[in-house]
Amino acid sequence: MSGDSKRRILWVDDEPTVLMMVAMLLKSHNMEVEIADSAAEALNILEKDSNFDLIGTDVRMAKIDGLEMSRKIKEKYPHLPIVVLSAHASDTAKEIAQEIGVYAYINKPFQVDDLLSVINDAINMNIG
Repeated sequence: MSGDSKRRILWVDDEPTVLMMVAMLLKSHNMEVEIADSAAEALNILEKDSNFDLIGTDVRMAKIDGLEMSRKIKEKYPHLPIVVLSAHASDTAKEIAQEIGVYAYINKPFQVDDLLSVINDAINMNIG
């Protein structure tokens, strides 16, 4: 592919409505999106193919939450930027995300332009 290739995003959320909404939004902005409805599924996808430009995730998910998944991803793929979304933001969760190396922690509900801006900034920073 040329330098204009689509940015590849893995988005993780156990809420199907949110997962589909975010996937449709990103696809409408010329991004290739792979989805996972659990942290375990996302980690399995990454084992097979880690060639993503960014990982996006919800925090609260069953079994393995988004922060624990982010920690596992950063240990194995430290170059991958991660954006976390949460409707239940707390200072503690934000501090943990920062310690893990998450690029951004965004509160739900979010503004579409803000999310797109953060995603583009994270990808561009990682490329540059």
